Amino acid sequence: MAGIAGWIAAARSAADENALGPMLGALERRGIGSLVGYVERDRKRQAVLGASRVDGAACIALVLDGGIANRDELRERLARHSFRFNGESSEEVLLRAYQYWDKEVVKQLRGAFAFAIWDARKDRLLVARDRFGEKPLYLHQKDGALYFASEVKALLEAGIPATVDLSALRECL
Repeated sequence: MAGIAGWIAAARSAADENALGPMLGALERRGIGSLVGYVERDRKRQAVLGASRVDGAACIALVLDGGIANRDELRERLARHSFRFNGESSEEVLLRAYQYWDKEVVKQLRGAFAFAIWDARKDRLLVARDRFGEKPLYLHQKDGALYFASEVKALLEAGIPATVDLSALRECL
């Protein structure tokens, strides 16, 4: 079990990147010790996430909560397309699968997972979870920024107020 947390924001409304530490701290009991803070910033945008895998050459960072059940099958398929693997981790397979299928990668995945992929070359954050929602993923949009986390308390650590959206609650019920 692990957790994910981070955000993407326009540079003018970017949060303090030090907020990532408390967000990850709120998820610490989930065993996220191997995550490192990843920050990508330019004049237009700031992307911040706790990354479990970074490919500097491809300018891609990702964080994965859970596992890819069909990891071995995907590794075999990708190997036929000249992708090489250093290990057997779900993170590495997900990274290469994203490079091959782009955002359509979510259609290839099976298992209980939530992930975020920052692709600096495409200026894109892809956030997804498994079809049945086994791995939680919470989103909050505020002032042109999108925050994400595996638990609400991580969002609270980023300064997101704990309020109820009554119209969303009505739709849900």
